[in-house]
Amino acid sequence: MADDPHITVKLEGDATSIEFPAEGLTTSATVTQIAPRLYRLDSVPLFTELASFGDVIEADRIADDAIRFCRVTKASHWRVFDFLLPKETVGGDKLKNVLAHAEQVGAHWERVFGDVVFICVPPDVDWDPTADLAG
Repeated sequence: MADDPHITVKLEGDATSIEFPAEGLTTSATVTQIAPRLYRLDSVPLFTELASFGDVIEADRIADDAIRFCRVTKASHWRVFDFLLPKETVGGDKLKNVLAHAEQVGAHWERVFGDVVFICVPPDVDWDPTADLAG
């Protein structure tokens, strides 16, 4: 509908804008182009349910730093855990230890908006960081 709002989220850095027309959303993520019209998502695309970290997507280039999502061509099956953490946890040893463990098991993590942490766990790793951060 023409009256539906369109939300745009742009992170700093070398992220590419990705338009998700079906969701009325433009967000940003770092991507690697792996073939014409195929991109791997190398960071978490915020607020979308259509694609996730590590997925390979088909997309049309609409500007030098922008693409329009068409579909996921290969799902990564990485599990993405998101946490909104209190300031004392963000600056503390507990988070540092969890993130160090994430790196040891081959997980990817990123921090956005100061207090939001994403931990992306490969499909072959049996680890849920939730208990480690809560305990």
